[in-house]
Amino acid sequence: PLFVRAGAIIPMWPTMRYPGERKPDPLTFDIYPNGNSSFELYEDDGVTREALSADAFARTLVTCQSMSQASDSRVLLTVGPSVGEYRGKPLMRSYVLQAQL
Repeated sequence: PLFVRAGAIIPMWPTMRYPGERKPDPLTFDIYPNGNSSFELYEDDGVTREALSADAFARTLVTCQSMSQASDSRVLLTVGPSVGEYRGKPLMRSYVLQAQL
């Protein structure tokens, strides 16, 4: 069994044999909708300490709204802009959304 808190948003990289084997694109969000929830994705270059010394990192806010009515259920996922810069930051990114309803 897999135990996940209701409302969780879990980011997952593509399968790799080791970190850095390839670019983490697309990024998959495994979503377990329940009410309103949010997640802030933090990224840096993964190699240097520039994130600590020079604020070289980016954050992306991801929100999920689960609206349930007697005749209709909807899930709205919003991926905000990536705010910040770091060496090697992708110019564009693809996302895969997996909603566990």
